[in-house]
Amino acid sequence: MRVVAIALALAGLVGAVRAQEVPAGALSRADLEEMLAPIALYSDPLLANVLAASVYPEEITAAQAFVKAGGKGDAIDAQNWEPPVKAIAHIPEALNLLADNID
Repeated sequence: MRVVAIALALAGLVGAVRAQEVPAGALSRADLEEMLAPIALYSDPLLANVLAASVYPEEITAAQAFVKAGGKGDAIDAQNWEPPVKAIAHIPEALNLLADNID
């Protein structure tokens, strides 16, 4: 549900920026491009997990620490994290991107 809300919000902002109808307080086209460029080429399932996992910053940082300490495979799946965080934890490049840009 959160992924759908995030996707719709982003789609609305991108559409508004393209039409030059930027609502007050909205991100500029350049801001959106800068924010989305690192994940733009991810596959749709991975992008969905990245967007869903991004609302759990504490779990993302915990997952990064766990993976850096050598956690992998079934040990990741055994953690008490949300499913999208577990999915991202299996992809260190995506996990590190999220954790290193937690804000």
